[in-house]
Amino acid sequence: MTQGFHQANLGISTSIKETALKGLSVFPNPVSSVLNMQNESGTPLKLTLYGNNGQLILSRPVQQGLQEIMLDQIAPGTYHLIIRNEEA
Repeated sequence: MTQGFHQANLGISTSIKETALKGLSVFPNPVSSVLNMQNESGTPLKLTLYGNNGQLILSRPVQQGLQEIMLDQIAPGTYHLIIRNEEA
């Protein structure tokens, strides 16, 4: 929570588990307006982005290759990005 301060960037909370997919990169962190995802994992993935209050902000499939996800319409703050294997 911020009071009286403007946060210029979006913070994306990342947690890499031992079962993390090889060939997946998400950058930069923090994000100013565009989140880049490089998916060379070879598996269908799904991205979900949640606010700190648990509200679903964005949900979409992750294609192969480099993708730009425009986040300039989202208020500055901290968000939780979850990427899952769609086959699981």
